[in-house]
Amino acid sequence: MLSLECAGRTVAMQCNLIDGGALFGFKVAYDTEFASYSPGSLLEVDAIGFFHEAEDLAVADSCAAGDSEMINRIWPGAPA
Repeated sequence: MLSLECAGRTVAMQCNLIDGGALFGFKVAYDTEFASYSPGSLLEVDAIGFFHEAEDLAVADSCAAGDSEMINRIWPGAPA
């Protein structure tokens, strides 16, 4: 579980599942009051950093649909 907080308030959370050396994106949720700041996208970028820092993870899959606007903005040109 990852979370993005601001002034003591949780504005986004993400649940990822890890199996062996693979990380799978499961669910992202955000506080709609902060939607204009894209807290889910900001947390996804943090999750990418978490993945790259984890020495025991070899692959990550967002498990998002191929037409996911958020994922395609963060990972342009990534295979669907």
